Amino acid sequence: MASDLKVPLEADKPEQEYASYVSQHLQCNKESSKIRPPLEGSSIQAFMNVDKEWQTRGKIRAFRARDDEKYAVAADHFAKFCKVPSLDSNIEEGITDSKTQSGKGQTGNAKGRFRFSDKHNAAYNSEFRKVDMSARLLLRQISYGSMITSYLDTVQSDEDKTEALQALVQLFNSMADVTSRVIVTVVGARRSLYLQDMAFKNKATESKLQNLSTIGSDLFLGKYFDVLHSSAENIRDAKETQHLRGKDNYAASKKHISSLCLHLILFK
Repeated sequence: MASDLKVPLEADKPEQEYASYVSQHLQCNKESSKIRPPLEGSSIQAFMNVDKEWQTRGKIRAFRARDDEKYAVAADHFAKFCKVPSLDSNIEEGITDSKTQSGKGQTGNAKGRFRFSDKHNAAYNSEFRKVDMSARLLLRQISYGSMITSYLDTVQSDEDKTEALQALVQLFNSMADVTSRVIVTVVGARRSLYLQDMAFKNKATESKLQNLSTIGSDLFLGKYFDVLHSSAENIRDAKETQHLRGKDNYAASKKHISSLCLHLILFK
């Protein structure tokens, strides 16, 4: 494909710094027809698979390792456009040195390594970084898709055309997976913001709400109060069997019940 499209190898330099290898006659400016087809089944399945991973594990990867390897690009382009940026080393060193001198540095941190003092900021930074990683893989995949499309326009052999079409379908499936990971990660991050503001004392309840399915138009799928009621019932059951565990556990259970009941009253 590279030779057919006259794509230079990594060791070669293209005539233009960022040349396009898509045929001109394929770059049409006409408006697309305004049809509204249903989502293709494989795209929905990719979303459901990632959502299942989220519900099962409570977290997801930015992308599948095999996709990262499969859609590699030239090293210089990867470094400039596809590598997730890190905090500038001179800034990182300056901030960490300042924290150490002011007594705010965290014990056990290696010198020169920045750590967020607020764990929530660290968590959000991690999620944003994950979205960035996914988006940059999508950029690589779009580049592959453009080249495959242009190759299909020039290829003569039916066998080569079939292989190119198969590669394109695989690419779309991979893109559906990565896009789904962006969606799920963002929904999870938004839920975290609301749950942090609600300040749940019962982390089990918070976790149940956080790890609900991400498929739906409501952020908590309309199950917010169902989860709260369920948690309250579980605590009530714990109260009824407190004599099996001792008075200290009973006191803790009673405190949680009061907290949840107050929360239910306030949010009804």
